[in-house]
Amino acid sequence: QTTNAEDLSPAIPPDGHWIAYSSNESGTRQVYVRPFPETMSAVYQISAMGGINPKWNRNGRELFFLDGAFSMVSVPVTLGASAVTGQAQVLFSAARFASNAYEPQYDVAPDGQHFVMIKETSDNEVHVVVVSNFLAELKRRFRE
Repeated sequence: QTTNAEDLSPAIPPDGHWIAYSSNESGTRQVYVRPFPETMSAVYQISAMGGINPKWNRNGRELFFLDGAFSMVSVPVTLGASAVTGQAQVLFSAARFASNAYEPQYDVAPDGQHFVMIKETSDNEVHVVVVSNFLAELKRRFRE
């Protein structure tokens, strides 16, 4: 089915039978899950206060996303004949990290406990560190 909604950031859990994504179909960008590949059979809204960039924990029982306040949120999800969600929990503020609705700017570590994120800078400068005579500097530091 074709709609006027902008559906972004698809994420498929390890079992491959569901898909999470963000969409503006309600007028506000939210996170949803649907069965996959039969995507038209059901839809479940996961976020309540806005949501972008869903990512599954590798255990397939937890979904992470950024909410409307740019906080990292965790929601337990039980996937079966339907999607049953638990209580959403704000993990931390991600406001100082890069984000956009079109593609996730973070990833979840295999343990589901750590995140890799891009830190935003307050300016557009590029900071480059150049080390000349690297081996000599390394030897000097080991002698100290």
